[in-house]
Amino acid sequence: MTREIKDINALFRQKEEVDEFLKLPIKGRAWYVIDFQWWNKWCTYIESVTSEDSLDVASDDYPGEVDNTILLADDGKLKPNLLREQDITLIPEEAWNLFVSYYGCVHTDTSVFRRVSVQTPAGPVVEIYPPCFTFRDVDTNQKYFEGTYSEAQTIGELKAIIKKNLQLNDSRSVHLFVGDPLEELSEDDATIGEASLERQKVLYVKLDTRNGPSLG
Repeated sequence: MTREIKDINALFRQKEEVDEFLKLPIKGRAWYVIDFQWWNKWCTYIESVTSEDSLDVASDDYPGEVDNTILLADDGKLKPNLLREQDITLIPEEAWNLFVSYYGCVHTDTSVFRRVSVQTPAGPVVEIYPPCFTFRDVDTNQKYFEGTYSEAQTIGELKAIIKKNLQLNDSRSVHLFVGDPLEELSEDDATIGEASLERQKVLYVKLDTRNGPSLG
């Protein structure tokens, strides 16, 4: 339920809280994608209230409910090629919850959050479009599972994830292939980013059966 804001001091506190939330460490937190137009309207609203010390002056700038619908495709996923600080911005989970509590949300299904971050020389960066892979059997094309990962993860880590999901023991070997014609991803220390894999890709799995029967 949207909270009616009648106390100007509540907005001062809100601004202080959001400012503190934005200083939180990136790594290990959930970060929400929010429509940049809504964010700008909120910033204008807060600036008007705090500079004029009046709720009436800022009434035209009231941002209304958080609305991300323009950012989403028909399947509910984030539209491709959205630009940060032009189409979208990222806010920590604590700020998202505060906005939804105060202003409401058009629909909670429009919330989009990311937990994965990539370590760069400038520090950790949240991946807005993390790679999503579907894993299939190389011979039968049977779908095993799908998941969202990080460009910082290695091919070896993907193989370990496959073993865990398929409940394979450590003696089984996993081989990964991609493309048409198939090319093996044999460098276990290479990251997904270094392997230049497309963000949405089918990866084909071949299980070494020398130490046991193949997966049925």
